[in-house]
Amino acid sequence: MSSALVTYLHDHLSAATAAKEILKSLIENAPDPTLADYASALLSEIVEEGKSVEEIKRELGGSSGVIKHAASLVTAQLAKAKLHNMKSPLGIFEAIEALMLGVTGKRALWIILEQLSRTDARLHGHDYARFIKRSTEQILELEEKRVTAAFLAFTTT
Repeated sequence: MSSALVTYLHDHLSAATAAKEILKSLIENAPDPTLADYASALLSEIVEEGKSVEEIKRELGGSSGVIKHAASLVTAQLAKAKLHNMKSPLGIFEAIEALMLGVTGKRALWIILEQLSRTDARLHGHDYARFIKRSTEQILELEEKRVTAAFLAFTTT
């Protein structure tokens, strides 16, 4: 289980790297200061949670290889490049939607880790309930922002 789980954790860390790049672009390009402030707060939370995932990965015997880190950065840049111009309403909408999908995946990760921790002592000592709750709140917040961004993207003439 350890090798597969370490790979799964690494994949989530790669997605988090992409999310951080998207959030940095949102902070720089958001037309609304409240969206930039929200992106900044979400970025801080994702950084904190990433540290927890890294810690769990180390506890399972995983390492932070240079090649894997480089692959994460390439993935992040590709994700950022795939989105439309982040200064356009469509680009903002796509960025928020990508973040919402990522946070939904992150919530699923926390749920799996919480379940696995019941039978694997190496996964003890983490507040999975708090991470699940926070991810759920982030999804709800992102959905609200996604709907607002959709109206701006699709009803602007």
